Amino acid sequence: MGEQIPFSLSSPEHATFENFYGAQAASLVSMLQTLGQQQAPHLLYLWGGEGVGKSHLLHACCNYLQQQGEPTLFLPLQQFSQYASESAMDLLAGTEEYRLIVLDDLQSVAGDRHWEETLFHLLNQARDRGQSLLIAAAKPLSELGLQLPDLRSRLSEAVVEQLQSLTGEEKWQVVQQRAEARGMRISDEVVTFLINRTPRDFHALFELLEQLDHQTLAAQRKITIPFVKELLAL
Repeated sequence: MGEQIPFSLSSPEHATFENFYGAQAASLVSMLQTLGQQQAPHLLYLWGGEGVGKSHLLHACCNYLQQQGEPTLFLPLQQFSQYASESAMDLLAGTEEYRLIVLDDLQSVAGDRHWEETLFHLLNQARDRGQSLLIAAAKPLSELGLQLPDLRSRLSEAVVEQLQSLTGEEKWQVVQQRAEARGMRISDEVVTFLINRTPRDFHALFELLEQLDHQTLAAQRKITIPFVKELLAL
């Protein structure tokens, strides 16, 4: 008998459509907001490199639908890949109750026969039940190295969207807007420093802005590059 896989997983509250940024934001959010409705695509595949916001969008979609009273299931396949692949069929238990099933990091289980067979059955069952499936990976479908022809065929039916990295100017605008919303006055030089020396994840960057806000108020100091370096212990 396979090892039981726990997937009582919730999405972080900070992940919302409102704080997903970039030129693609409006069109992607508009499409994702239809998931769970009859006119929505049954199968949607998002791909892109590290830091483009794939997981953020998946969590935001779960949060949005849950606020509408629709049950969703988020499955981080990279975490599940540590379990024996024979346990993959445990994923199927109880999935019928969810309006939306979300699979993150598909590339982490690609090439594993048990996982691929499980995902093929999951896709078939979801289609038969009228459920929506939202899948994300770091690569386009053609580069995943999927071994099961039936799974490749089924995934070829997906609506595919590539997520692009924000340009330097877009990142700069996002940080400035966030700082202004908090009532913070930050010079262009400090914004550039923050973008170049901090994690690419915007949530981590926003947490740093909040920390800077509190620290400057407590110390009665302006936000300067030396102060940021001191805070980051650089």
